[in-house]
Amino acid sequence: MKLDRRQRWLAGALTVSSFVASFETTAVQTIAPQILDEIGGRSLYAMVFGVFTVAELVGLVFGGWLETRRGVVPAFVLGVLLHATGLLVCGTAPTFGSFLAGRAAQGLGTGIVVVSVYVIIATSYPDSQRGRVLGFIVASWATPGFLGPLIAGTLTSLVSWRVVLWPVGLVDLALLAVIWPVMREVKNASGTSPRPKPSLMSLLGPAFLLSAGVAGLLLLDELPRSASWPLLVVAGIAVGLGAVRLLPRGSWRLAPGLPAAVLLRGLIGAPWYGVAFLLPLALVEARGFRLAEAGLALSAGILGYAATGLLFGSSRLAETSRMVLIRVGTLAQCAGLAVTATGVDPRMPVALVYIGWSTTGLGTCLAVNSLNVVVLRLSEESERGASTSAMAMAELVTVSILTAVAGLALAGASTGIAVVIPAQITMGVSALGLLLLLATVGRLRPTTASHGHIR
Repeated sequence: MKLDRRQRWLAGALTVSSFVASFETTAVQTIAPQILDEIGGRSLYAMVFGVFTVAELVGLVFGGWLETRRGVVPAFVLGVLLHATGLLVCGTAPTFGSFLAGRAAQGLGTGIVVVSVYVIIATSYPDSQRGRVLGFIVASWATPGFLGPLIAGTLTSLVSWRVVLWPVGLVDLALLAVIWPVMREVKNASGTSPRPKPSLMSLLGPAFLLSAGVAGLLLLDELPRSASWPLLVVAGIAVGLGAVRLLPRGSWRLAPGLPAAVLLRGLIGAPWYGVAFLLPLALVEARGFRLAEAGLALSAGILGYAATGLLFGSSRLAETSRMVLIRVGTLAQCAGLAVTATGVDPRMPVALVYIGWSTTGLGTCLAVNSLNVVVLRLSEESERGASTSAMAMAELVTVSILTAVAGLALAGASTGIAVVIPAQITMGVSALGLLLLLATVGRLRPTTASHGHIR
């Protein structure tokens, strides 16, 4: 089944929008030190990313509620406007406080847009085409990892960091104007949910508790080690109490169908993001690589991830059995992490790092994109906003936990070869966890046939 003109136009616009958002993310990671040198706040460096993450969590919850109550188009427009406003504020910020306010607006808008994009795809494309469209979008999200840092760094050196940020906000607004004629034709979800819709206040309480827990995780590196482990426990409890109210009922026990799909999506996608920071650190400290050389290893993973996304969009891969793709992708991710962990040892060929991390990227995209389609398939039309919100939250929280634990493990290591063992243990435990999750993939099949058969 081919896409019609409106569907192609919509897919193209969403793909470009994803590319722009990803460029902004990689750009800020690259130029943040230069920004804080100019406007102050270098000692609070982690807050630049922590505020964004916490605001994104709130945006995911609010976006799911807004889509259910007001429709996907108003939610998408609000998310884009908030994201663009945040970029404009950041790009013109005279102080650290105003820059953080802009980052909060960006994060809130990002969370709302993430939920909206999934719902737009679910309502605008048949199940057989969703994998293709999502493939193009995930490929566009990964691609700026190649040139984004180089472009951002060059513009900052030649002109100013400000020209990296505020023009992207204008691009956001221009894209919204271009896509608007097509967006007006996007239909809201039909049907009614058999369950009562939660009020906004009943969602914001758990959302703020979850956000507080994640904020605690992000602060661990800033504290003495004696205080870090107790904070990890407290933050973990806060995350658990918040998440249990926001994830579909039965997620924690991997109840068949949607609950299992949402939690598996969060868990299987997390290692790719959660352990990536270990790779350049281990290569620089243990092998004496320069940062640019270490960055090539990350680029190899991005290449594997983006290439797999393009395969989803341009081949019959998207029509292959979801269950097979999830299992193959998870196994590839396990193998990739194991090979990468072996390769960071300076006694082993460095080629193992590039092969391993590119395989990890390939496997992650294969499994995650397939799980995205499964979650959309299993969700009631009226509950797709809440389901995709929970799915994205599960991944973001798992990444935060994994990053925090890996950071604590590294805190006890000195520089040089000593960082290799914590990095290897983190990658190895992640691979083992993924292997254990393989046994639960069969629980994606619902106990009833109301959503059709999950192949």
